[in-house]
Amino acid sequence: MPPNHGIILTAASVTIAGKVILPPVSLTLTGQRIGIVVRNGSGKTTLLRVTAGLIGPSAGEVRRVRSGTPSANTAEWGARLLRTNSGVVVRSRCTPPGG
Repeated sequence: MPPNHGIILTAASVTIAGKVILPPVSLTLTGQRIGIVVRNGSGKTTLLRVTAGLIGPSAGEVRRVRSGTPSANTAEWGARLLRTNSGVVVRSRCTPPGG
């Protein structure tokens, strides 16, 4: 049974200029906090961008589910609806200039 809220990725992948940036990923996120720990260049940032609706998958599907709202592909959600129903925090180490 699908969750009553969350994000569902089904074999979502991203390919740019013939290069696989994110291999097919299937997962269901329902409000929990998760950590992604894999080697550099594995597609972590791309996964976050796809999940947040900032970019669309080249193949597969990303669906958003919200109580009282029909399940919708992220491409069908408007930018305003995505902004009011999504949050992503990306941490990176920054070296100050000259540091």
